[in-house]
Amino acid sequence: MRDMRIHPLYFAFGAFRKTWAGIDSILRLSWFPVLLVAVAVHFLTPGTPVTDGTGLPPDGILRLAILAIVGLMVQAMIAVAWHRAMLAGFDASKVRIYIRFGFREFLYGIIAVFLAIIVVMGLYVVTGVVATLLAATLGVSGPVWQMLAFLIGMVPAILIVARSCLVLPSIALGQGADLIRSWQVTRGHGAQMSATLILVCLPLVVVSIVLLHLSGMFVERGLGAVVGLVMNYVNMIVNIVMMCFVVTTLSLFFAELHRGKADEDPQT
Repeated sequence: MRDMRIHPLYFAFGAFRKTWAGIDSILRLSWFPVLLVAVAVHFLTPGTPVTDGTGLPPDGILRLAILAIVGLMVQAMIAVAWHRAMLAGFDASKVRIYIRFGFREFLYGIIAVFLAIIVVMGLYVVTGVVATLLAATLGVSGPVWQMLAFLIGMVPAILIVARSCLVLPSIALGQGADLIRSWQVTRGHGAQMSATLILVCLPLVVVSIVLLHLSGMFVERGLGAVVGLVMNYVNMIVNIVMMCFVVTTLSLFFAELHRGKADEDPQT
């Protein structure tokens, strides 16, 4: 029996290293579909408010919803391709223009949104409940206690996502979306996987905040439509690369735990 252990620092650094080593392949997979999305966002994003100066044009919400869905599906398409490059021998380095979207990519996007909703529920719903209970039972409130409530809400959310996340590379490899199987394989590794995901996501959050700040600075200076389009495109590409850090981490989890499971039970 193999000694299966998920070392958070080792896996986090491994994910950054493997993603950086494959940056050429990631850019080959993403440059064209992201360009299409960037152009669509530039020309279809509602920028003129309604006549009273509040809200969006009548079709603004619909356009934003369509753009959000298209962006999500492009991310799912690239994530599936990067999973296949790491786990199934797909050679992304030879790709010139990558457009491949089917049921596998669609299901991947839906499950990814579902897992994101779990995190949001943990961060807001559980946090609110805990904060209310602290105020009602102990009569305490304030920033420190709110932070405590936030951490209490974050822990179960990330743990659930960590135990469920192997379903994503499974979908990418065409093995179905078996959440029960993911929980079986990850039994005993939830805490370590959660710590790894936190280590991987923390720098990504920082980069996202910096990009948002820089984008706001360019918008305020009004440097023109072309510069705005280029900035939007670069921003999206950087976000795709950051997403691939997480995809790499999930691929490493999948390879390690399924290999260990096979060693424990050679008949599976």
